[in-house]
Order: sequence, then structure tokens, then C-alpha cells
Amino acid sequence: MTFNWKIRQQGVIRRKWQQVDYPILSVPSGRKTPRPRRVYPLRLSKARVQKNFATVVLTNGVGGVGQFPARPGALHSKYDGLLCITPDWLNPADRLVLVKMIRETVQVGNKFFDLDDSFLHCFIRYPQPLWKFIYDDGEYFIKLERSLVMPPGENSIYVRYKLQEANAPITLICKCYLECRSCHHQLRADEHLQSHYENSCRPLMDRPGVQFIPQEGINVRVAARRGEYISQPHWLNNLTFPLDEQRGQEDRGDAFSPGLFHLKLSQGDSQVLVFTADQESLERLSYYRAASMENKHIKKLLRLPTAPRARNDPLVKMLVAALDQFIIHTDRGGQVLAGLPWLGVRIRDALQMVGGLLAAGRSDIARDIILNCGPTEQEGLLRDWLSGYSKNRTNAEASLRLFLAAHDYVNRLGDETFWDRPFPDQRCLRRVLVSIYQHFRDHRAGGISLDHNTGMLYLPTGFTWMNSDNPRSTPRAGYPVEIQALWYRALEVLAKVDPPSAREAHQWRRMIQQKFIPLFWDEKRGCLADVLTAEYNITAEKATPDPCLRFNQLAALQAQLVPLEQARQILDLVTRKLLIPAGIRSLAEDPLASPLKIVDNQGKLLTDPRLPYQGRCRGDETARRLAYHNGSAWPWAYPGFIEARAAVFNFSELAVKQALAFFEPVWAELASGGIGTLPEIKDGNYPHTPRGCYAYALSVAETLRVYMMLKYRQSPTPSFAPKSALVKTVSG
Repeated sequence: MTFNWKIRQQGVIRRKWQQVDYPILSVPSGRKTPRPRRVYPLRLSKARVQKNFATVVLTNGVGGVGQFPARPGALHSKYDGLLCITPDWLNPADRLVLVKMIRETVQVGNKFFDLDDSFLHCFIRYPQPLWKFIYDDGEYFIKLERSLVMPPGENSIYVRYKLQEANAPITLICKCYLECRSCHHQLRADEHLQSHYENSCRPLMDRPGVQFIPQEGINVRVAARRGEYISQPHWLNNLTFPLDEQRGQEDRGDAFSPGLFHLKLSQGDSQVLVFTADQESLERLSYYRAASMENKHIKKLLRLPTAPRARNDPLVKMLVAALDQFIIHTDRGGQVLAGLPWLGVRIRDALQMVGGLLAAGRSDIARDIILNCGPTEQEGLLRDWLSGYSKNRTNAEASLRLFLAAHDYVNRLGDETFWDRPFPDQRCLRRVLVSIYQHFRDHRAGGISLDHNTGMLYLPTGFTWMNSDNPRSTPRAGYPVEIQALWYRALEVLAKVDPPSAREAHQWRRMIQQKFIPLFWDEKRGCLADVLTAEYNITAEKATPDPCLRFNQLAALQAQLVPLEQARQILDLVTRKLLIPAGIRSLAEDPLASPLKIVDNQGKLLTDPRLPYQGRCRGDETARRLAYHNGSAWPWAYPGFIEARAAVFNFSELAVKQALAFFEPVWAELASGGIGTLPEIKDGNYPHTPRGCYAYALSVAETLRVYMMLKYRQSPTPSFAPKSALVKTVSG
């Protein structure tokens, strides 16, 4: 850890650097096999539920989402919603929130208490979210359970209340808050909207409940089988959303309740509230049928991993279930959301997830991803987003990931005909890959060019995965280290699928192999340069090595471009400088030899050029973008680090056991933030608070891929060669 002390002496501020090494993770020796965790179905105490904006998410596979705080009665952000639907599957991130929340009050005798965390005993995540409440005032004793189900294929959510124990009957008073708004905006109601919402509600005729029709095509029904519904329109104004406040966004909103339910319960009784946006008859909507459908779906998912022993592994169970939450089934097959609650289908992420999907036994989704992403290629570049209105093409990595994803899929399925399967535009995968290569080679792909002296790819500013803009905090124009690694691997695939290009592909690979270490290796620090900084038409040999220590260099180990001893030096430095529990920092907390100037649109410096590290990702959008790739830790990169540790010791039994020990922090991560899933980023600084999307698909997919590979020897293709292949001379 590096301390940057500011010392004022005689009116002058001086800096003093102090560096201290602290052990971050205590890794078992690996000589004893650790006892298996017995955490499934994931039980959390009240204290755990109250930490880090713990969030529960349910999905239905057709774009519907239920997202709500694990803490009863709380609201975190505008994205919270008991029932959210996707009106247009072409834009799955643009959901409508139809049910904001439900708030319950228990009446027992003449006493009333709210069903909030004051009386929460514990929360259990699987198979369905379950809250257990205990009330005991000496006169009355009550044990009440609340569980939720969102069945696959239905835009419905069921809330069941069961009175487990009680020495007196109770009345449960439930207020449901309805709305119809984009999940990206707060509800702010003027007199006109208030009147419109109130006039859009009418009681159901055949059972206790209410119907809400705020616009054409939207019909929300809330119903109970027994009890009483009382129409009593009510508004809550200026509710606060603390997570939105942390993000520098509008943090106030309103909520509308059309009325309330009175549900009577005696010991052993159950009552169910159903919220639905489907037009199915309410008679057919049953909590028990929905729970049975959900349980069958989960059991089916857990039978998919091809390693039988993995199916009873608690970590595999949670990761397989978590991965399924990002999958949506559309008219064009399966798609994968990059993250919840606000990301759509990002092509780069989706293609990188193919290995994790194959490990989970979801080869059908892996196939659909490749077949949907491939046709977006134009002049060598794939679209940034498969869904949504943006058709930008501003990254080279997606194009290179297409080579690797297709290779993994064909290797796992053994289907060589896949290369020639026709796309809707009459091209096939083989032709698309050749087109990418030719555009890169001939300098016809959006400023990307091939250096004929080294075989390496030049990228303009903002064309890597570190592409945050306004401000541009990681320009990386030149020859980024991970792009060379991906290009090197893509050329190997090209040589196999297109024999006419094989000779050229092998030639470029030999050149990269010969030039890579001499150009990228930093002997003094024992690591690789993050990028060889250069302007267009400047060869890599004349570029300036960027001294920023980032985890991008791990891709070079995966491509087998680094000799063994140097690979071990890299891992040692990454462990000391970048590793946090269940994440890898995007930038080391070290002063830079060459300054990184980050400025706003007016040219004003936003950070110290010598120390651009930002340890907390919070504040307005500008502040968060500064930290996004300059200090925030990324859980998706953590499994690749674990894989590399095993690889540099030839995947020996001891090395694999030691590597598996690094999954220990993942358990804690699954029990905080997004319960049962993994986040997009974490603060680089302690206590490493989860940030960004509370559920990030690539974090889950990569964790599952590496865990399955190490523990069950299941992998589409070995990411690392045996030890002998890592030991290479510069001459190759």
C-alpha cells in the first residue's frame, strides 16, 4: 500500500511517499483439501442484510425483472421494482417499472408493527427468496414468513405470507405501490399525473384486488384469493434513494398506492398476493404452480454442467443459477444482458462469456450469441451493443473475441460445420472472420492498423475495453498489451479456418512472438507495459512504453507470450499491487514515471497526473468515470488471475489446490451487494464496496469457467499451455 502524505511546511505543501506491504489474502498451503462449504441455500443474518445495499434479483427469462432490497421496507435506487417488464426485446435494458414495492403492517390484537428489518430474523436466498420475521413482546409471539417467486416465462410475481407460529390470529395490511415509468428515471408526479394514475385504477370484480391501466398495452393486476381490498389512493412524496445520491443522480421520487389489502391469518395459514402484467386468467395464476415451475427450472439448470460431480457443488449451483438470470429468450434466440440493472447486450462481454456458458452446459446460448453477434461485422468491426439504439463500432476486442468464442464452441461441440453456417446476410462465420482479418491487415477498420514490422495491431484512442469517455481517463492509443495477446490467439484460429490465410497468419504470429517481450518487458519493475503509446503510423518499435501497472497484461500470459520466469514475476507484482479479495485493481496505487493527464472539456486537470489512482468509485458521472479504470477493482478479471497462478506451476496438484483457495473470497461476495451474484466493480480501497451493476454477467461467467476448469478439469480449450510451452525464448 502506498501512502501519499501531504505535509505543509512554511506554507509550502510537500509530498512524502511511504510504501508498506500488507498481506491481503492468507492462502492455505494446499497440502490439505479444505472442507466443502455448506452455505447453499445461502442464509443471511439481519446484520448481513443491512450491509452494502444488499439486493435481491429475480428474472423470468423474457426480460422481466424483480429487483428489491433484501432489507424489508427499504428503497435503494430508482432501479428498484417488484415487477419490471421489457416492452421491446430489442432494447432489453429499457424496462418499465410497474410495481415499485409493497409495504406491510401486522395487526395483532390492538397492536400494530411494520414488517421491516426491526423484526427480521434472517433471510434465505434459495430456492426462492425467503424472509423470516419474529415478533415477541411478552404478550404476543409471532413467526411469519414471506417468500417471492417469479416463474419463467411469466411477467408475474407472487408474494406468499405464511404464519408459522402465533398465539393469536393476525391481520396483514398490505399496501402495493404501482407506477409506469422507465427504470432509468424517477417518478415525479404533478397534479395531472396524480389524477391520471388514480383514474387508471379500478377494483377487480371477481376477487379482492385492483387493476391498473396507465397506458395502452399495459394492464397490471394485483389480487388475493381471500381477504379484503379497500380502495384508498395514497401518495408518498420525496422518497429518498441513497444509492442514486451516491451516484450523483436525482435521488428523490414519488410513489402511488391505489389501496390496501387486509389479509387474515391464523397459525399455519398462508395468503398470496399476485402481481401480473400478463393477460392470463387469475384462476390459473397459482403460487404453488409458479414455485414448482421455478424449482423445476433450477433443477434442470443444475443438470446441465457436464461434470456430474459439479452438480452438487454449492458454488456451482449458485453460479449456474446466477448466470441464468442474465439470459433472455427472444425471437432471435438467447441473448445475455451484460449487467443488471441497466446494461443491455454488450457484444464484447457476450463473446467473452462463451467459455463460462459452455462450462454451465448452456451451449445453445453460446451458439446464439455467436450467430447474433457475427452478422453485425462491418469493415472489420462488430457493433458495441447487440441491443439498443446505438450502432457504434468503437472497440477491436469484440472482433477478436469472435475468433476465440467460435473456436471454443466448435472445440466443445465438435461441430466443424458451424464455421459455414449461413447468417441472415448470406455470409457465414468463416467469411466474417476472414473479413475482420483483411480489414485489420489493410488498415481499413476505423483507424486500426497492422504494424508490418512487428505484426502488432495499432488502436486509436478509446478502442479498448477501457473506453470511458467524457472524460477520456484511459486513452491507450498505440499498441495495448491485451489486444496483442488476443490478436496473437485470433491468428491461430484464422490459420485453422482459412487455409489461404494460414501462411500470413503464422508469419504475423512469429513476428509478434519475437518482438513482444523486447518491446513490452519492463526489467526494472518485472512486468509488462500496459500499452506502447504511439500516434497513427508510428511503428511499435518507436512507441513509448506506458508504465501504468494494470491487469491487462494477464492476457499475455493466457496467450503464452511470456516466458515462465517472467510470468511468475508478473503474478508476484499483480498479487502485491493489484489484488484485493475477489477482484483485481485496474491501476496500481503508485506514482507514475510518465504522467497521465486527465482533463475535462475545458482542459482542466481532474486528477494528479503523477497519481491518477482513484480508490473509490462514487459521486457524479465524471468522478465515477475517473475511477472506473483507474483504481476500481474488477471481479471478472479475478478468475483469470487464479487460472494464471495454477498455469505457471503446470497445473500441478498442489498448484491447483492453492489456486482454488483463492475462491474463498467469492463466497463472501455472493452474500453481499447482489445476493447470490457478483458485481461489476468494487472500490480499490478498503472496505472494497461493490459498485456499478450489482449483478455483472462476465464476473459470474468467468468465475464459473475457471472454477469448473480447476476443480473438475472442465474447459472448452485450455487457456494456458503446459509448462514447457510457457518456457519460450525470444527467438521462438
